[in-house]
Amino acid sequence: MAGTANINLGYRMQYYFSLSNSNYLEYGNNLLLIGISDTSFIRVYPNWQHPLLNGNYYYPIPLEKERTWYDYEFNTNTYPNFPLYYPPCLISGDSSKSNKGKFITRTGMTGYGTSSLDIWGVSQGFRFYPLAYEFLGKSYHTVPHATRAGDSLLAIAFHDSTVISLNGVLSTINRGEVFRTLLDSPGIWQANHSFSLVQISRHQQEDSVLYSSLFAYSVHPDSALITSTWYTTEIVPDSTPGEQSYLNLISPTNGVAYVKLDGVSLSSYFVPYASDTSWSYAQIPVTSVQHKLEADSGVLAYAYQYSLGCGVGFYVGGLEMKNTVTSVPELPFHSDITIYPNPAHQTLNIDFGDSHKNATQVTVKLFTIEGKCIQNSTSKNRRNLTLDISTLANGIYFVEINIDGTRVTKKFVKN
Repeated sequence: MAGTANINLGYRMQYYFSLSNSNYLEYGNNLLLIGISDTSFIRVYPNWQHPLLNGNYYYPIPLEKERTWYDYEFNTNTYPNFPLYYPPCLISGDSSKSNKGKFITRTGMTGYGTSSLDIWGVSQGFRFYPLAYEFLGKSYHTVPHATRAGDSLLAIAFHDSTVISLNGVLSTINRGEVFRTLLDSPGIWQANHSFSLVQISRHQQEDSVLYSSLFAYSVHPDSALITSTWYTTEIVPDSTPGEQSYLNLISPTNGVAYVKLDGVSLSSYFVPYASDTSWSYAQIPVTSVQHKLEADSGVLAYAYQYSLGCGVGFYVGGLEMKNTVTSVPELPFHSDITIYPNPAHQTLNIDFGDSHKNATQVTVKLFTIEGKCIQNSTSKNRRNLTLDISTLANGIYFVEINIDGTRVTKKFVKN
């Protein structure tokens, strides 16, 4: 999906050479940018000594519509060990430019083996298209891939003081920093700011599946529920040694009875999250054919396959979505907009601050925590606005403020 900000992901991977009976480490990054609308003035903020930095902490890229930019770094060594590698970094539009073009990002890691040593005899690595910032969220649920010895999870912050809760344990990271962990159990992720979450299947062996190649994808926020779609697992051929296909599903618990695959109920596969029983997950072995997935209450779906030397995984997109918005946008820029009181009971006051006193257009939308828009207001007073929230049910809400095309989102509690 195209947007105005995204991530670049470097990684380390390890080969085992059966011919030489030794381990081999490769680490690097692989970045492709594709211009989609207008000209994008992009800044890449690498957290290593990239040759294009020239003493700055970023390097600029003018990216025209329908043009591409390709960049990669690559090293081989017996060091560094996990997690010291080319770290993830941010890519964002230049806020000083008036032109706000959108772009698609493909990122990942490429490692080059040799036919005499590499057990696969081909170039190895993984590449994927991460979610643009506009489609990220603050609440995620994850499920480990079946038959693996745990997955690598990376959370990347777009805001300073991003507080991330993973299964109730808090960690704080700043803009451009990453929280990484190896996780072999279901995860519940929550934060005070939108953040990018990437799940990487490593090639550790469990059960009957041999080492496979890595793959990665963006974890989608809880609001990105689909209700109907077709998808295929016919990517790794059935004839490939050790081929196995799976489907990971995440659903609101009150909707698991309505989740069907090819017309057959999947409710018996679901298990509630231990510390959040309102959500449930399932790991389902499937056949390598085309499938129809249905879920009246919405579901998050990830399909993946393994075999000797092969591996692929992806988010299953929906022909029909549960919500009209994928996530509540909150662009990463400094703002002096304030809301009060918080918690609020009868009214919510919004102060737009001095930096927006010359704004020509101000719109305010109110969202539920599920991403449903329930109020839409236009402010003629460029300094403040008062919203009547007396009829709202108690709970968490988000107010989205759009000032001349720039958006910021604030969370508040109605009590």
